[in-house]
Amino acid sequence: MANNTIAVLRQMLASLDDAKKYQSLRDVMSTMNAPDLAAVFEDLPEEKMPVLFRLCPKDLAADVFAELSSETQEALIRGLTDRELKSVVEELCVDDATDLVEEMPASVVKRILAQAEPDTRKMINELLKYPEDSAGGVMTTEFMELAPDWTVRGAMDAIRQNGIDKETINNCYVTRKDRTLVGVVSLRALVLEKNEQRPVEELMNPNVVSVVTSTDREDAAQLIEKYGYLALPVVDKENRLVGILTVDDAISILQDEASEDIAKMNAMTPSDKPYFKQSMLDVYKSRIPWLLFLMLSATFSSLVIRGYESALAAVTVLTAYIPMLTDAGGNAGSQSTSTIIRSMAVGDIAPHDLPRIIWRECRVALMCGVTLAVCNFFKMLLLDRIEESCCNETSSARLCRDLGRCAGGNLITMATIEPKLRDQILKRLMDILGSLVGCIISIPIIAITAIPLKLESPGPLFFKQKRVGRNGRVFYIHKLRSMYMDAEERKKELMAQNEMNGLMFKMQDDPRITKVGKFIRKTSIDELPQFFDVLRGDMSLVGTRPPTLDEYKQYESHHKRRLSMKPGITGLWQVSGRSDIEDFEDVVKLDVQYIDNWSLWGDIKILFKTVWVVFAGRGAK
Repeated sequence: MANNTIAVLRQMLASLDDAKKYQSLRDVMSTMNAPDLAAVFEDLPEEKMPVLFRLCPKDLAADVFAELSSETQEALIRGLTDRELKSVVEELCVDDATDLVEEMPASVVKRILAQAEPDTRKMINELLKYPEDSAGGVMTTEFMELAPDWTVRGAMDAIRQNGIDKETINNCYVTRKDRTLVGVVSLRALVLEKNEQRPVEELMNPNVVSVVTSTDREDAAQLIEKYGYLALPVVDKENRLVGILTVDDAISILQDEASEDIAKMNAMTPSDKPYFKQSMLDVYKSRIPWLLFLMLSATFSSLVIRGYESALAAVTVLTAYIPMLTDAGGNAGSQSTSTIIRSMAVGDIAPHDLPRIIWRECRVALMCGVTLAVCNFFKMLLLDRIEESCCNETSSARLCRDLGRCAGGNLITMATIEPKLRDQILKRLMDILGSLVGCIISIPIIAITAIPLKLESPGPLFFKQKRVGRNGRVFYIHKLRSMYMDAEERKKELMAQNEMNGLMFKMQDDPRITKVGKFIRKTSIDELPQFFDVLRGDMSLVGTRPPTLDEYKQYESHHKRRLSMKPGITGLWQVSGRSDIEDFEDVVKLDVQYIDNWSLWGDIKILFKTVWVVFAGRGAK
């Protein structure tokens, strides 16, 4: 019945009650369905409930009571006499009576059981033995049972005699004397059978889909949905029929599970109480743990943003995109979780599908990310005109450079030519694509190289060192370890043999380098882990040489021009006689030359030259 009709009926019931026209009130109530009448009772004052419930037709009273919430049932029980309560309990289905006992306080339960018949109490106690979330905990024991050797006529007589007290007679279950389930026969088949002497065994379907009492109730409900059954038999471990799960129970179970999944999806602890029935403290407890967890997880987002501090400082308009990024991340997460949870709820996916799910979601995320990136690229150019902001930044940077030169101070100066925004984006895209390919190629090579490296020199496989990147940002560079563990300590002893003029250290036949280390340095295999540094954004494929902290502390003003661009795995000096350059100032000149004349095509040419240098064996010595 529509909500507006229920509202009208509520008004009619209120007016009839006030006028003491109980017969008219009874007539109105008799026209209503149990769920609609229960909805009316939910809004009534506690003192009026017993009066109106007594006016409810006897054949409808138990159905109305079963539809009420546990709080309303408890309030109604307090207003009923023992005789009235006994009548309600006896009319209730066993599974509904069991649910009532489970949800009521101990004092109310004691009163209910006292009014119940011995057989009813026995069945309630039997159902209470099963876990609440199992098929046994929600089944009913009121089902129609037939013997396989009965005739159609005998079966129909049994249904007419005993069917009135059963939950459903649409499906009758065929069992042997020991109650072993052997088949199921529909009432339709019995009614349409013309030969009344035909045995039930010949009409039954022996392929019965059933569940055991320990089966999870959600799994059982999904079986009913899958096969379109009105009822599902529940058996024990010895295949003896002990109850059935009806379609109305399955619908309630699936609704409860859906509500629970939605609560989890929205970062809340599930609750079986209506919104207004929950206390403020209950609502608080259901939300605060998840909010604390999300707050902690948000620290990872802050770390990512912190990694782009230099870019945000240079182009402040980019800060406007932070809320958009966080919102997009939240929306993407909600889409993914809702899809996965829904698929789990309907049985489309299972826990063992986790690897396939991760791989599929990663590919979808990549496709969505690329689409959003392209759209935002044009948005920045056409709507935000971010390139103009970059040009303004270039002018400021150039002024800082000139002031630094005049003062001879320690300002980190910028390049003579500031790349356009589109060129910077294209360079980063080239870095990402190139580093992804490099990572894929590097993994098997590193795995093979790791064995002789570890055998010759025990210790960490990778060498990690602090380097100074763009605009003085400190980061960790990663390489395959080509030296012995005490290399840094021995460096101080070997400084007198330094063949490099200036701040860098270089030595022919360096004793700190292992035999395998000489090979991987000559072939540049030791540089392969830097592809992961590029992917993280700390480095670029092509750029300047990143200095160590000790080198940076000794920098003069003109040296710091090298820090105006992101350091690279390769660069102009690496392909211009890397091993033959013996003056640090020559390295600086080549890096500055690269910065002042930077172009995307120039990076591509350097990459091709690097490949030739590596294969020619002209790497580091």
